[in-house]
Amino acid sequence: MSTPAQAPTFETALATSLAAIADGQSKTDGINVGKAVAAQWLALRASDGLEAAITFTPGHGPGIWEPVPTYPASPPTICAFRPRRTADPGDDGQRRSEAT
Repeated sequence: MSTPAQAPTFETALATSLAAIADGQSKTDGINVGKAVAAQWLALRASDGLEAAITFTPGHGPGIWEPVPTYPASPPTICAFRPRRTADPGDDGQRRSEAT
């Protein structure tokens, strides 16, 4: 996951990469396709749960994980994250049984 503070780094990398490609219609078309794909990808990931707020309520007893002060817990948000499958270019991300 990137942050707004990283934008200059990405913009510099993009400019450096594009500078190696000759100006012309192909370059312009490629940039436009890249922007369209990025917009679609961001829309698909907008509600994937990666940034969902989850409150951790610690428990106590046998079989219940308890945080150790010297070893902090991983952020609980990853629990709600829905991975995006990419095996099929036409896949809309919905899970289906093999029979359908």
